[in-house]
Amino acid sequence: MIEASSPLLRLFLLEDDCQQLASHEVMVRQRSNTNIDVYRGPHVLVTKGLKRSAFADFDVAFRHALRGIRGPHEDRELLLFLAAYLQTALARFFLFHTSSNWGVSRAEVHVEELLRLPFPLPEHSHDAKRCRSIVREVAQVVTEATNRTKEAVIGRDEIVTQAVAAAEKLVEEYFDVDDIERMLIADTDTIIIPSVRPTRARPSRPTTKPTNHEQQAAYTRLGKDAPRATPGNPRRGERRRSVGHRTSAADSSQELRHL
Repeated sequence: MIEASSPLLRLFLLEDDCQQLASHEVMVRQRSNTNIDVYRGPHVLVTKGLKRSAFADFDVAFRHALRGIRGPHEDRELLLFLAAYLQTALARFFLFHTSSNWGVSRAEVHVEELLRLPFPLPEHSHDAKRCRSIVREVAQVVTEATNRTKEAVIGRDEIVTQAVAAAEKLVEEYFDVDDIERMLIADTDTIIIPSVRPTRARPSRPTTKPTNHEQQAAYTRLGKDAPRATPGNPRRGERRRSVGHRTSAADSSQELRHL
């Protein structure tokens, strides 16, 4: 069993991270959902606030503060990719801007909102061959990080951080994120999300800090260099999106739902 508050619930989970239950059988309330397939591996565990998520290749029980996304063993690589995807700024960007609670009330993503996270399968992507290769590469990154952690006595945080950084670049390639989109995603992840709902204990927020000369100069350069749309000449990325990205958000979420 694993608790949602466990700091080890990041990218991957080891059997030693979990508490061994006294029995394989549990008693549930009358008329409770008795389907326990969600506890069977392989699966990806996600906290309600998306603060923690991890892939587990084994059966593990959890309470209501965690959600499980499972699939057959032949989808193991896709689940490993999903575990890495949920660690990225891209996933946080989408869910922050589409969830009903996050940024307004407590940081929580409802099940139906999580299932709307775009995840077109490789065969429905803009480059099926390359995307299948990316899925395998990300799965390899997570698997190698898992194996290194099993052998290491210390340094797990560094291993996970390096693996997430490597996987994030591949995830961005999978979703064909361009430079302008990358800046918007980073702005949400490093400026907006840390600035919402300040408290007395943490009144300082990135949005209230004064800008420096270097930031102002970068902003000015961006405004000058940004492509402008003219009739018959769409902004960079618009034509590519219309040709390469034919999978709708609804189709993508259905694929995530049916993993």
